[in-house]
Amino acid sequence: MEVRDMCGVEDLSVKLRQRRLRWFGQVRRAEGSLVKEVEEVKIGGKRPVERPKKKWGACLIEDMITLRTEEHMTQDRQLWKAVITHPTPL
Repeated sequence: MEVRDMCGVEDLSVKLRQRRLRWFGQVRRAEGSLVKEVEEVKIGGKRPVERPKKKWGACLIEDMITLRTEEHMTQDRQLWKAVITHPTPL
């Protein structure tokens, strides 16, 4: 940890959170985006018996709770960028 701080390298979990939220903001702002449509598709069928895998949406919700953000904030690019680039909650 001390070496990482001396070199100015950020924590990997922080960078991953920033990238997920950045992508989320781009998708939410896109008008008529195919990615936005695919995200909302519900797939039928039986689920496997084992423990369900953690999905991208679940990680995203945790990230938004951690940073105390809301979906409507994605519409303002400058605000969204400012919010997601802070490594700690505001």
